[in-house]
Amino acid sequence: MPDMLAIQSEQYILTAQQILKQSESNIANLHIFSLDEAELLLTKLDDAVTLFEQQTTHKVALISYLELSFWLLTLLLLMIELKFIFQPMERQIIATLNKYQQQKKYAEQISQNKERFIARTSHEFRTPLQGLMHAIDELEVNTAQQAVKQQAQYCANRLINMLDELHEAQLINKGLWQLKLSRANVLDSLQSVVNSYQFACTQKQLALFINLSPELDCDVELDHPRLQQLVGELLSNAIKFTDKGNITVSASIHKMQQLHLTVSDTGTGFLGDSPEFFLQNETQQNHFQGLQMGLSRVQNIVSAQQGDIEFLSNKPYGAKVHVVLPVKVANAGDETQLPVNLHCLVVEDNPLNAMILGRILAELNYTYDMAENGLIATDKVTESQYDLIFMDLNMPVMDGFQAIKVIRQELKSQVPIIVVTANTSTADLEKTYELGVNNHVYKPINAEYIKKALVEAVKG
Repeated sequence: MPDMLAIQSEQYILTAQQILKQSESNIANLHIFSLDEAELLLTKLDDAVTLFEQQTTHKVALISYLELSFWLLTLLLLMIELKFIFQPMERQIIATLNKYQQQKKYAEQISQNKERFIARTSHEFRTPLQGLMHAIDELEVNTAQQAVKQQAQYCANRLINMLDELHEAQLINKGLWQLKLSRANVLDSLQSVVNSYQFACTQKQLALFINLSPELDCDVELDHPRLQQLVGELLSNAIKFTDKGNITVSASIHKMQQLHLTVSDTGTGFLGDSPEFFLQNETQQNHFQGLQMGLSRVQNIVSAQQGDIEFLSNKPYGAKVHVVLPVKVANAGDETQLPVNLHCLVVEDNPLNAMILGRILAELNYTYDMAENGLIATDKVTESQYDLIFMDLNMPVMDGFQAIKVIRQELKSQVPIIVVTANTSTADLEKTYELGVNNHVYKPINAEYIKKALVEAVKG
C-alpha cells in the first residue's frame, strides 16, 4: 500500500543515515543493503509511482470533464441569454431604429415640402411683382401724386424684402449663406434703399434726413444687395421705435478703405450699450416688422464682411447705430466693360417679364429673339447662333431644366446661359449649375442685376 511503502522507505533511509554516521560499520544492519532488498524496494517504489501517475491521470481527466461541463453550462446560459434577453433587445433596437428612420424620412420630406412651398410661393409673388415694380417705375405722376408713387414703391419693396428673408433663412439653415461680392456704385445702392423709406417716415410724420457724402459716388466691391438689406433693417427698426422727431442716415468712405454708416433716431433709445432686441436669445419679438429675421441678417452681413457694429445712445434721447465695413474702391481703369454686339435669346413664357428683359437688352444695344418655352428655344438654338441665352425655369411644354439639358448634352452648345427665375429653391438652382448654367438672376430683375450677371457669365 502507498502508506506502508512510504513508512518503509523512510526507515530504510534513516537506517542508512545512522550507519554512515557510525565510526565502525554495523555489520548486523548491512543486510538491508543487499541486492535483493534494494531491488524489492525499487520495485515497490516503481509500483507506487505508477499508481501515483494513474491517480494523477484520473484527477486530470476529472478536472477536464468538470471544465468541459462548466463551458457547456456557460454556453447554455449564453444561448438562453441570447434567446430571452439579447434577441428581444435586438428586435426592440431594430424597431426603434426603424421608427427613428421613418421619423427622419418624414422630417426630411417635411423640409423638402417646406422648401418647395417657399420656392413656389416666392415664384408666384416675384413674377407679378416684376410687373408691378416696372409699372411703378414707369409711372409718370405730378407732384401731388408723388407720395402715392412712393407708397407703392415702399409696399413693393417690403414684399421683396420678406421674400428675400424667407430665401436667406433657408440658406442659413442649410449653411449655404455667403456673401456675393459685386462691383457697383455705392451711392446709388444707398440712395435706392433709403429713398424707398421716405413714405414710411412721412406716414408717421417723421423727418428723414439723408447725409450721403459725395465721395460715395464711386464703384465699390462688396455685397450691394446685402448692404441694402442691412440699411433697410436698421431703418425699419428706427421707424418702428420712433414716434416723433426725425431719423438721420449718414454715410461716408474713410481713407478709401472703410464704409462708415450711421442710422440715428429720436425714439425710445437703448437701456444700455447693447440693445436687448439685438441679442440672439431675445424674448420679445413683437416689436419687429417683417418676418423677424432681419436682425440676424444684419449680424451675418457685418460679421461676414469682418466689419463692426456699435449701438449708442443718441443724446439727449434716441438711439444711434454705427456700422463700419471694409470696402475696396475700384480704380477708374479697373472698370469692367460690358460685352458689345451681343445677340441674345430670351426664353420666357410671361410676356411682361419678356418685355422688361427685352427693354433692358435694347438699352444695352443688344439684339435678341424671344422664345415662349424650352422647346421653341432649342429649335432656335439649332437654327441660329446666339452669344447669350436668358432662360426661365418654370415654363409649359418644355421647362428650363430640360431645355438646358438639350442645349448642353444633345446640341453640344457651350453658349453662356443665365437663368432668370423667380424659383428660389436651392436644390433646383444647384441642378441648373450641374446641367451647365453659367449664372443666375432672381426676379424681379433690373438693369444692374442683368449687367452684373452677363459680365460674369461672358467673362467666365
